[in-house]
Amino acid sequence: MKQLLIFSLLLFLNNTDIFSQNIITWSKEKKLEWNDFLAPPNEDIFAYAITSTKIEVLPEEVLVDEQNNISNYKELTVVANFYKNHSWVLHKNLHLLKHEQLHFDIAELFAQKIRIEFKKLQVKGIANFDEYINIGSR
Repeated sequence: MKQLLIFSLLLFLNNTDIFSQNIITWSKEKKLEWNDFLAPPNEDIFAYAITSTKIEVLPEEVLVDEQNNISNYKELTVVANFYKNHSWVLHKNLHLLKHEQLHFDIAELFAQKIRIEFKKLQVKGIANFDEYINIGSR
């Protein structure tokens, strides 16, 4: 019997509003702007800004068979996303914006490392679900 599993690796967990349209997928061309920070500031947190990012495996849904193999393993990839509705700013300045961009860039760096490991498994024809899941713990 095939099971439908949701497969995701998280860097910074913020698991509400996942399917929102207010998501920016990391790219070289797009840099964060202050108008991307849509959440109201949380003044109970000692910070001038919060950047909400998440590393996600795509496609989100994969089919895993009885032998624990992913049927669409060659389609797996990883992206770093920025969540506008969970990111906020209290005091805007260029230095802080660059700092917040760096958080997003670090998420992408880890996403790249995971993509490389996924590709190694895919080239070898390895479809085992546990092999992909364990990449995050290496």
